[in-house]
Amino acid sequence: MFCSNDGTEVIGSFVLGIWLRGRFWVRHGRKGKRVLFVYSDSSTWKDHIEAKILPRLDDCSVVLNWSKRREWESSMRFEARLFDQWAGQGEFTPTAILLPLTGKVRVFRLWQVSSKSRQGKGIPSKEAVQSLFAALKEIGC
Repeated sequence: MFCSNDGTEVIGSFVLGIWLRGRFWVRHGRKGKRVLFVYSDSSTWKDHIEAKILPRLDDCSVVLNWSKRREWESSMRFEARLFDQWAGQGEFTPTAILLPLTGKVRVFRLWQVSSKSRQGKGIPSKEAVQSLFAALKEIGC
C-alpha cells in the first residue's frame, strides 16, 4: 500500500491489521487455530499439499481453497478479508499466514516451486515449508 501525503493509508492499514488479528483470535484462536492457510486446486501442488502439509496443519489452521473462493462470500468472508490484507497481489497460493497472539504476523509463501519434483509435478518450496513448521513449533502448534 502506498502512503498518502498525510500517512492515513498506512495508519488505516495498520489499524485494519490489528482489528483483523483480534477478530481472528476471538473467532478461531480460542480454538487453537493460529494459521490461515490458503491453497488452490493447482495440479502443480494440490496432491502434495493435501497429503503432506494439510494433515500437519489440521489442528491449528483455518484452511481456504482459492479455487472455491466464490463459496467464501457467504461462509468465510472475514477470513477472505484477512487473507487479502496479508497475502498481497500476484502469486499468493499456497500461502500460510501465522497469527500468533503476540508478536509479528508472519506470511509463508509456499508457491515457489522446488527444483526437486516427483513424476513431473512440482512441490512447494522445501525451505518455506520447513520455516513454517519451525515457526509453528515455536508457538506450540
